[in-house]
Amino acid sequence: MKNMMKKMGFRFQMIGITFAMGFGSVSCSKVEFNTPLPEVSVQEKEFPQSLLGSYSSKRNPSESMVVQKNRVIHYQLKTVVFVKGKRNEGLTLNGNTIKEEGNDLAYAAFPMGDSLLGVQTKVDTSVVLGDKDQLRTMDNWFFINKKIKDDQGQVKWRVFLAKKEGEDLSLFGITEDDRVALLEKTAKIKIEGGSVVKGNISNEELKKFIALGGFSKLEEYTQKR
Repeated sequence: MKNMMKKMGFRFQMIGITFAMGFGSVSCSKVEFNTPLPEVSVQEKEFPQSLLGSYSSKRNPSESMVVQKNRVIHYQLKTVVFVKGKRNEGLTLNGNTIKEEGNDLAYAAFPMGDSLLGVQTKVDTSVVLGDKDQLRTMDNWFFINKKIKDDQGQVKWRVFLAKKEGEDLSLFGITEDDRVALLEKTAKIKIEGGSVVKGNISNEELKKFIALGGFSKLEEYTQKR
């Protein structure tokens, strides 16, 4: 591996999945609802005890998250390799720090043979329960509702699901065009430009949509012990 990096002469970068795939990135949902879901439900003030704890991503070992009583924090490990005596495109070395050109990203540098390994941990508090991030429940599902404003300044909600089975926590969202069509058919609502413009989805319609696989799996985590 080290010899290969010497020959390449440029950075090798390993980037974990951004929290996009996790609880509530506003960029990975194809539908914006008029109200939090389920519409007939109670807004929870805290995550239940069963969800609290630390989790590691099954898809990417560089990503982990911690669920606290009222927030979710994501950690993403990012690394770069600076090869001494070679042209490292996009990277500069300043003492014990490796920097990416064109942004403020900096990595602590550690010796690795005749190269330097740059390490950085990105921390992102992606959910804070309150007015903008709401937790609701139905059956064994947890609903994360993210409040946003559309291009017209109207308040909308992007909805994500979480379900825990044993030590595994799975996250779901509406990310496929065919799921949007299924939602319109199941709930008899009208969606234009990714936003619900007519009608609301009832709890029973929502259950049916979930049972039909309307929410796609985004990420899987395993709880650390």
